[in-house]
Amino acid sequence: MYEFLGRGLTYDELNEFQKRKADWIEKIDRYSENTRKVYWVVLNSKVTPLEIQENKDLYNWNKEEIISLIKDNTTNSKATKMNLYTIIVMYIKWAYQNGVKSGENPCDTIDTKALFTIDEAVLKESYQTLQEFYDFILGLNCSDVDRAMITLIRYGVSIDQVGTIKWEDIDKENKVLNVNREEKESLQLPIDNLFIMMIDKAKMCDRYAPGQKMVEYVDYGYVIKASATVDWKVIPAINIYNKVGVISRNNKIMRISVSKLYINRKHDLLFNILNDYGKVTKLDIEKVIEIFGEEITAIKSFKLKQEFELISSRVVEWKRKNRTK
Repeated sequence: MYEFLGRGLTYDELNEFQKRKADWIEKIDRYSENTRKVYWVVLNSKVTPLEIQENKDLYNWNKEEIISLIKDNTTNSKATKMNLYTIIVMYIKWAYQNGVKSGENPCDTIDTKALFTIDEAVLKESYQTLQEFYDFILGLNCSDVDRAMITLIRYGVSIDQVGTIKWEDIDKENKVLNVNREEKESLQLPIDNLFIMMIDKAKMCDRYAPGQKMVEYVDYGYVIKASATVDWKVIPAINIYNKVGVISRNNKIMRISVSKLYINRKHDLLFNILNDYGKVTKLDIEKVIEIFGEEITAIKSFKLKQEFELISSRVVEWKRKNRTK
């Protein structure tokens, strides 16, 4: 049961919002295991963080909140928005049909004609340069360990791997972050001096006082240190999601988007190529995808191409050929 949760995550570790989604997906016996995994990933990444922030399950959202979730989803893909909306509608419909929620279903009155339009201006402004990123996190009211956590994501470490990064994984001399993945090839992500500075600050951070309560850190060899009050040494992915939400609330800002941080790193690398060679090609797009250990597909490559063209206002050469200066 609940095999769609993936390796290393059990039902008992889920929060109340995740358990409801997991229960629903488990009962959809007409769908394949791969489809269930897709539903779980979409809900866990796009919906659950907002539920935690608002302390309200998706089936209790009103019409305006649902519309805002779809429209605020940063993507240049209409299909992505439609897929997210479809999954949301199915879950809320299940809640009403099974007596979990009563009354009128807000999804019944949503006009979808303008719901899936792509706001190119919002997408273009979603890219944050590294300098802008550092100006942002250094201004946050949080610990240096928290800043290191956000920095790891910004440099391309997946949410599931953030807690596993050790001090020894950081190769300062060669400017490389080694990410060891179970049953998969290890990654070597490029880093820079600013990244090293943030990690060094986290290394020296042994306590933090966000208010009246002092947080004492314990160094088990991992960059994201545990506090003395928790029973884990490697921070679980869901705790990272929760912590990002807490940091956002404490600073009275919109929730920091984990997916935006991750995607921005791909754009960084493409801008580096553009600055070095004066152009970006299809081969460059594929190399960047490969750096993050992702499978190169036509859809994924073309999506990254479209995003970068919009953000950079430059055309990516889409004919396959060897790079020349």
